[in-house]
Amino acid sequence: MAKKKRKLLNLKENIVDVVLKSLKWFIIGFLLLTHIRCTTASNGAINKSVVIKQSTGYTVYDKLRQTNHVYAKPVDLYHQEKMTQYCKQHKKWEIITAFWQSTDDSYNYIINESRKW
Repeated sequence: MAKKKRKLLNLKENIVDVVLKSLKWFIIGFLLLTHIRCTTASNGAINKSVVIKQSTGYTVYDKLRQTNHVYAKPVDLYHQEKMTQYCKQHKKWEIITAFWQSTDDSYNYIINESRKW
């Protein structure tokens, strides 16, 4: 009977030791996480720098909508011809139509979204 009491007492002591050690490490970890921050900003926000990637390719200016479009292939069109190409800047398929502008002695391009895609 004395052996059982001794084993039970040792078991309780071991459990208490494990719980106290775990509690000690939990408190140390909690204190470290609360005092060490991920950022040096005063408001606590994470400063993220955004890199704007410039698309490379053949640029066409849409005079009607006043926007630039970037294509992988060159746009070689004559008066009232149409071509469908993928725009890298807008990430969708577009229909390019060329119109001869005699006052400017150049082509104007009108670009519309392709409804098939």
